[in-house]
Amino acid sequence: MGIDEGQLEEVTDRGRFYRRTLNLKYISSRRNLFDFIKREKRHLIEEYKEKRTEDQTQKDEKRIEGIKNNIKQANESIGELSYIRNSTKSINTELSDLSKHHESQEIVFDTGLTDVSHLMDKIELSSRSNGQFMGVGGDGRNNQIYLALWSAKNKVNESNEVEFTIFCIEEPESHLHPHQQRQISKYFVNKVSSQLLLTTHSPQIASEFSPDSLVRLFFNSDNYDSKAGGDGVSSKINDSVVDFGYRLNILSAESFFSNTVILVEGTSELILLKALSDALGDIADKQNVSVISVEGIGFKPYIKLYESMELKWLLKTDNDIFKVQGKNKYWMSGLSRAFSILESVDKTEHERIIKEQSIDLKEEFDTSESALAKAKSIIEICGEKLENFGIFLSNIDLENDLMESEIQSKLSEFYGDGDSEAVIKQMQQRKAENLFGFLAEHQKELLKISKDDPS
Repeated sequence: MGIDEGQLEEVTDRGRFYRRTLNLKYISSRRNLFDFIKREKRHLIEEYKEKRTEDQTQKDEKRIEGIKNNIKQANESIGELSYIRNSTKSINTELSDLSKHHESQEIVFDTGLTDVSHLMDKIELSSRSNGQFMGVGGDGRNNQIYLALWSAKNKVNESNEVEFTIFCIEEPESHLHPHQQRQISKYFVNKVSSQLLLTTHSPQIASEFSPDSLVRLFFNSDNYDSKAGGDGVSSKINDSVVDFGYRLNILSAESFFSNTVILVEGTSELILLKALSDALGDIADKQNVSVISVEGIGFKPYIKLYESMELKWLLKTDNDIFKVQGKNKYWMSGLSRAFSILESVDKTEHERIIKEQSIDLKEEFDTSESALAKAKSIIEICGEKLENFGIFLSNIDLENDLMESEIQSKLSEFYGDGDSEAVIKQMQQRKAENLFGFLAEHQKELLKISKDDPS
């Protein structure tokens, strides 16, 4: 035993069973409540029967006598029903004609119960609401009942110093709506006092568990097997999630289950990419790609988290050129942001490109033709280098790039203005709302955008 394959030690203590045996209790994702009840109800009932106090036992015995009388009365009452009595009368007549042996016996329809022990074998799980009994229905409710019964049977909330048990549960979220998925994750976090291994496809469950317990499993195409991102549970993943902080929500947790994540700056870019995906036949969902908006917060916390989980990512950021405060000079803010992201991922490559291209990211330039040409050349060359690391720069920003694309005429028509600058200004006001309105009418126009268009 040991923490990894390289540090395994032989267990020499043969006398202690719990040190030689891995005790594991498992729930499959394919759960059948009624089969489980059929197998386990007698054990469950007998267990609590043995735990009764003397007073409870005496009261139960009195109730059993009452039940016996009720069974007898029910059988007699059923036999007195005219259609029951007449149907069995005809059967008995035919049996009597077949053989005299049947004359001493009478065939009747009744409950099928002869004593209380038979009744205990036939009891079924049902639901009671407002005094009315009804059958247990709904796959989600059945799933919850199954997990509750399984937890009670296995005493998941009781610690055992002699026998250590690992509880394994597959996909507890089955058939449950989001609120109950979150609730069931809290249920197991608070209930299970031993080691719990839980597999899930639910962002609701993933976002509720402690960050130091998350493991991302994915298909490793190199060896055609499954792999744990970041080599499983680690402080690196924990630190990344902690730094991620309040950004961890259902939408961002969804990305844990993706093959690739595309990060964009805001809601407008998110709307555009999702609309483009739909226009191309829903390729994002088919390829298991998530699009996440960082909403102006910054890319680095997302990237740090995805890197720790070995989750592939791409990002698109504006190619901002900002005026230097107090000067008639400008600097390449967008390119500087992109290189800062690269530095956080691969410092060696960051330094190599900076040195190779002789770039000064803090360089300020004026609006002269030569200065603008130099800045444009630096951005083009470095932009190509950055794309090798999944970092993509816009030509300018979303609105300007769209107005330089094949859908320019449709944008001018939609906004009712032939002047490009006026259209861009309108697009930049209530950006997401305006873009959503345009795409609601012209989503198919996105297919005109060429594949090499940065927008």
